Amino acid sequence: MPWPTRPSERIGKNELVLGQNKGDVHGDFWLCWDQRNLYLFIDVNDPTPCLGGKNPESFWNGDGVELFLGADAPDHPGELRFTDRQLMVSATPGGGAYWAKQTNQVPPEVKVLPFAAGNGYSMELAIPWSALNVNKPEKGMKLRFDIALDNSDGEKRTDQLIWSGTQYNHSDRTMWGTATLVD
Repeated sequence: MPWPTRPSERIGKNELVLGQNKGDVHGDFWLCWDQRNLYLFIDVNDPTPCLGGKNPESFWNGDGVELFLGADAPDHPGELRFTDRQLMVSATPGGGAYWAKQTNQVPPEVKVLPFAAGNGYSMELAIPWSALNVNKPEKGMKLRFDIALDNSDGEKRTDQLIWSGTQYNHSDRTMWGTATLVD
């Protein structure tokens, strides 16, 4: 557990939006922050981890994580705002991350470590606030936020689980959740 004073959030079978999740893929994630970055740590249980994810623009089609983030107007639903961001992260060690529909690729730090037992992976991200157009994060600040787990057979995505939203997160923020920065 990376941050023992904070409980994790679970993404499990109840959050399945695509596929059948026959392999009981699920994950536990934590968020934290400082003045430089938004941090995510996630443990993903996946019987066939770290498959696919070779082409950055289609990381969503391999094993990995997608983040949906919006700092502007976090209480407003609807179509994506110009400043909303979708970050696709490959679960393949060394695979990297890709900001969808962005010409300015502000790279987050990404670390992926497959479980020794071969049944999942841990992923840690440090996302610069500048990538989210946030100049000064502060306690109490709210973000529109969601996270998806993509599961692949090595060729294509077979399942997707999303913490709060729907399979249409890439174009509609209505069902995204909220993250509030706390001490």
